[in-house]
Amino acid sequence: MLLISKKEVIDLLKLSLYSKTPLTDFIVRKKQ
Repeated sequence: MLLISKKEVIDLLKLSLYSKTPLTDFIVRKKQ
């Protein structure tokens, strides 16, 4: 699983950046 293309890494980074706030909000709400 370590063999990932640079494009995939960049896509993942973009995704995590774009969804960081919504994701954390979602996790926080679920834990409450």
